[in-house]
Amino acid sequence: MWSLKTGSKVRPSMYFGCGVTLVAVMAALVQIQESRMPSGWHQRNSFFGHTSPIMVVTFSPDGQLLASGDFDGNLFIWHWEGGKQWVSTPDHPDRVLSLAFSPDGRSLVCGREGGAVQLWDVARGKLTKTLPGHQGGVMGVCFAPHGRTLATGSADGVVKLWDLNTGKERASWVGHVRCVTSLDFTPSGEVLATGSLDRSINLWDVATTTQFASLQGPEGGVYSLSFAGDSHSLVAGYGDGSVALWDVPTQQITITLPVAEKPILSVSATADGRKVMAGSLDGYVKLWDFDRDRAIVLLDHKTNPYIKAVALAPDGSKFAFGLNSTLSVERWDISSPGVTFLR
Repeated sequence: MWSLKTGSKVRPSMYFGCGVTLVAVMAALVQIQESRMPSGWHQRNSFFGHTSPIMVVTFSPDGQLLASGDFDGNLFIWHWEGGKQWVSTPDHPDRVLSLAFSPDGRSLVCGREGGAVQLWDVARGKLTKTLPGHQGGVMGVCFAPHGRTLATGSADGVVKLWDLNTGKERASWVGHVRCVTSLDFTPSGEVLATGSLDRSINLWDVATTTQFASLQGPEGGVYSLSFAGDSHSLVAGYGDGSVALWDVPTQQITITLPVAEKPILSVSATADGRKVMAGSLDGYVKLWDFDRDRAIVLLDHKTNPYIKAVALAPDGSKFAFGLNSTLSVERWDISSPGVTFLR
């Protein structure tokens, strides 16, 4: 799937000032682009309204809506073209830790620090259902592709499956010995991947809820993961500052992409798996375009650490991330393939 050779490594980009970015890919790429404002990339007005660090950002399946949640418990839905659609401010603030749209875009699931799993009607901005059961913060939420099953993972290592037709818990098991930080279904919905600070990515047969594989990766634990395009490719962000691309059938890492010195708190991949975006604890945001063998520095903001939230639209035409120095959601449209410097 990937154009780089198996085992190749992408070194971090280096910014030299004056609009010059060097992107070096070991044994594969060396590119220099000089540009202060790249043509073909358009920065939209930022979204403001959050009152604390932004914990998560995610796109709707059609890319027209953006959801974001913060440390104070505020939950926003933004229309990409028109701005804020609605906002929910809880009476008793409970941090928003995870968000996901349903496949039809009509529902939004929100995982909160206190263990609550909330289902929201996107059009009306109304809370329709709360699923109790987790004893720890709900770090990961994900709809199955058919939209009838929801998977949730929490800080106590528990993974749950929910039947959304009945609102009942379908299955529950201890998936890891430490916090479950992220989870995702394969496009077929037959396999669930769960990542944890215990360094493992476990693969589960959804029908039987049995584990059939465990991927042991770099140091520092798994902070985020996402299937990239198909059931064979999985992207994971690690505590050592690297992003790993896994080939699921062989259970091997095919590419390691060093990004930063601190944990990769968020990764996002396009629906075809050709672009991957990552945000780190020390303020880096980077994008890889595997069609063109490019690594793009979106943000190198040492004075604004803690990039917890990044999101790529499913079709790769836009991206957004939470910029916590201004408590804003930064957003860009993408139309030019030849850019290696953004900001």
